[in-house]
Amino acid sequence: MQELIRAKDTTNFIELSKKKYKDTYTYDETKYRGEFMNIYFNCIAHNKRIRVKPFFHLNSSKGCKECSRKFKNINI
Repeated sequence: MQELIRAKDTTNFIELSKKKYKDTYTYDETKYRGEFMNIYFNCIAHNKRIRVKPFFHLNSSKGCKECSRKFKNINI
């Protein structure tokens, strides 16, 4: 079983997210307040604002529905 990824703060969350998703999303609006408190970010390709819990964004393919298929099994 793979170890779950957890962020410490906003900066760390953004670093981990960019490592996993590269330049797919922008995190200008992101304010990390805990693993299960919703955050917002933007999908560049589909010009969508996304709301998701940080835990799921880092440990699954939660993000833009159109983009998520390509990230389904990527590990950080």
